[in-house]
Amino acid sequence: GDIFVFLYFGMVATMAVPYLVLRKTSLIENEENAIMWDSTFVERLMPAFLVSLPVGFLATGIIVVNNLRDRTTDQVAGKRTTAVRFGETFG
Repeated sequence: GDIFVFLYFGMVATMAVPYLVLRKTSLIENEENAIMWDSTFVERLMPAFLVSLPVGFLATGIIVVNNLRDRTTDQVAGKRTTAVRFGETFG
């Protein structure tokens, strides 16, 4: 679950709006309306990618701290969080 938190709350949520704006406003579309991944498009999207990394790490850190706090009750309930699988001293 921690990896999905990083990917979704970091990369997807942070990069979705810049991607959609660039896709709509750039003239990088061909006749089939498919996006062309040329170097200009990637360069314009790079700042959003770089900003998404600390956002993802922050969201993942919050989830890890919450999972560590709930480790004993999660263990009793049979949940398989990272904190339950690897213990309190993991990391």
